[in-house]
Amino acid sequence: MIKKVRSQKLYEQVEEQIRNMVLEGVYGKGDLLPSEKELMEMTGVSRITVREAIRVLAEVGIIKTIKGKGSIVQIDGKDLLADTDTQRFVNYRKNFELSTQTRLLIEPEIAKQAAIMATDKELAYLEECLIFDGKKRKNGDAVENHLEEFHRCILGILKNPALLEFFDTLTIMETSEGAVLIPPGKRLSVSQELDNQHSKILEAMKEHNSEFAYFYMKEHLTYLKNIYQKYFNYYKD
Repeated sequence: MIKKVRSQKLYEQVEEQIRNMVLEGVYGKGDLLPSEKELMEMTGVSRITVREAIRVLAEVGIIKTIKGKGSIVQIDGKDLLADTDTQRFVNYRKNFELSTQTRLLIEPEIAKQAAIMATDKELAYLEECLIFDGKKRKNGDAVENHLEEFHRCILGILKNPALLEFFDTLTIMETSEGAVLIPPGKRLSVSQELDNQHSKILEAMKEHNSEFAYFYMKEHLTYLKNIYQKYFNYYKD
């Protein structure tokens, strides 16, 4: 039974309750969720809160909302269980966490050095890389691999092929296998935030502000780490 909620971030509590009901089989694949009005009455929250919870569930792929019909469950509860037989998802999670941890240690310093070394020509090309990434996202081609062209352009400023090869290896580690839900990197809201963060890094580099470039890169990678941690927590071991 869905319970009333009374603390901050109410939409997350509503979202979690619905997700757990899918996990427990209360709602199966193809089932229609209660209407917005019914969910409001069940939880004691506002329509805005219910809609936000529904939006998040739809964005990760647990449900699909059809105008005039409602929200339909897209997966079975067992799909939210980590695949311990093939270890594909378990390996994906472990590899992504290791990759992100490594990037947090190294990439802020790379951004700092690149901000010092970058020529006007390289900064112009870096801006083109940012626009290219943005176009990909707007066309629905956002990919989970966050070592995209913008990051490679920053690495290129240091003119160190070994670094590029190393980061390409990290990219392979981040490839999603065994994932049922939509990864953050393929969601519009996350992609837009990534673009904003990339823009802040670019502006710091254009000003040759190495400290800000370091800070914004670290902020960016910390965001990735946190948003993916939340994504992984959707699954039950």
